[in-house]
Amino acid sequence: MSEPSKLWTPDTELAFMGNTLEQIVVAYSEYLRVREPLQHTLFQLRLKDDPDAAKSEAAVFSWLRSQKLAPSINEKPGQTGADFMCSPKGSSPFLLEVTCLNANSVESKSKWFAELKGLAGKFVMVTPQLQVKANSKVRQLSIGTLPGVLAVCVSHPSATALLSTLAAAWLMVSEPKIEVPIPTEDGENPHANLVTDLRYSVFLDNRDGEVVTKCKSISAVLLIALWDKHLEIVGLLHPEPIVPFDYRSFPRVPFARIEWPLKDSIHMEWVIADPSAASCEHRKVTFTNDELTGQ
Repeated sequence: MSEPSKLWTPDTELAFMGNTLEQIVVAYSEYLRVREPLQHTLFQLRLKDDPDAAKSEAAVFSWLRSQKLAPSINEKPGQTGADFMCSPKGSSPFLLEVTCLNANSVESKSKWFAELKGLAGKFVMVTPQLQVKANSKVRQLSIGTLPGVLAVCVSHPSATALLSTLAAAWLMVSEPKIEVPIPTEDGENPHANLVTDLRYSVFLDNRDGEVVTKCKSISAVLLIALWDKHLEIVGLLHPEPIVPFDYRSFPRVPFARIEWPLKDSIHMEWVIADPSAASCEHRKVTFTNDELTGQ
C-alpha cells in the first residue's frame, strides 16, 4: 500500500538578506587587525570620533570585496593618498577614496529631518555639499597614474532621494533652470529652454562663456546611500579625466556621462538602459586561505 500523499511545504531556510552594518564594521575591524595593524588603530579612532566616516569606509570596502574587485588598503599612516586600491581580474586597477556627508549636516542642509513631525514639508537637494566634498578630495586622487574614483556616502533616512539619479545629474551639470525668452516685436513666441550656470557642477566650469572641465584627477564619482542591510549606488563619469575609468568594473551601477567635447548644448546620458540605483546587500569580510596563512 502506497504512502499517503504529502502536502508540499515551503523551504524553511530563509534567503540571505544581507549582514547588518554593525556586523560589517566588526568584520572589517578584525580584517584590519590581522592584515593592517596600524590601520586598525586608526580605524578604531575614527569609529569613536567620526562613526559615519568609519561605517562608510567599512561598508564600501566590504562591497568592493563582494564584487570581486580585490580591494587593498592603499593609504599609509602619515601620508596622503586614496583609501583603497582595487585590482579586478580582467580590468585595469583603480584607486578609490571614501568620504561621507555627516548625517546632522545632511539634515540641516536638506531640511529632511530624521524624525518626522507629522507635518507636511519640503526638502532641498545637497548638491552644493556634494560638490564641496569632491573638491576637497582632488589632491588625494591626484597622486599616482591610476584612475581615481570618489565614493560619497550618506547614512540618513533621506539618503535614497538625496543620492538618486537626479542627484547625480545635478552634480554633473548643476540644478537646471527654465529660461523663457522675451517675445520679439514681430510677435514670435520663442520656446522655453532648460539652462544651467554650472555653479555646483563637480566636473564643469564656465570660464568667460566657455565650458571647461575641472577636478580631472577624479575619474568618476559614486553616490552611495548607506542602509542597515544594503547600499544603493549611482555614479557619474568625468568627461575629460586625466586617466579614464572603466565603468564596466561596476556592471550594475548606472553612470551618467556627457558627450564631450560639447557641441551646441550639454547632452547627458546613462550608460545602461535602466538608470535606477544599484542595490547591493552588505556582505561582511571573511578571510581567504592565503590571508589566514599570512600571504
